[in-house]
Amino acid sequence: MTVIITGAAGMIGSRLAADLLNEKYNVVGVDRRNSNDGRASVIIADLNDTRSFNNFVVGAIR
Repeated sequence: MTVIITGAAGMIGSRLAADLLNEKYNVVGVDRRNSNDGRASVIIADLNDTRSFNNFVVGAIR
């Protein structure tokens, strides 16, 4: 199963991502900055920006 986490670079989002990865979920993290440790897919996007939001949706579907 794939899980999308907004705010994945933050304290709660990064912890949630790590826990889900440890449970063998596929994780797609969305944030305005990158803090990827290489185990999850990361989409850099600002969800307040329409273009970023569209990139997030298209990237998550791939």
